Amino acid sequence: MCVCDLLITMAVIAVFAVTVQTLIADEEKKGIDRSRIVVGGFSQGGAVALHSAFTISQKPVAGIVVLSSWLPMHKTFPGVRKHSFYFYLLT
Repeated sequence: MCVCDLLITMAVIAVFAVTVQTLIADEEKKGIDRSRIVVGGFSQGGAVALHSAFTISQKPVAGIVVLSSWLPMHKTFPGVRKHSFYFYLLT
């Protein structure tokens, strides 16, 4: 993967993270509390789920389910993280 591909991937993750956060807000408007919402994804969708859940500025969601994924922007992650979650790793 070249640097340009990596930058495109990070930009796409950031755009879709905003989309996920908008979907969460839409569910809240329907009366569903964030404490009952779980965000999940597989592969790049998992990266979007992680980025969305950790960087959202409002109250955190109930949980994150991710399969075969990675933590995007891991080098800058501690500085942008807004919430903490417990992790269960299955190998």
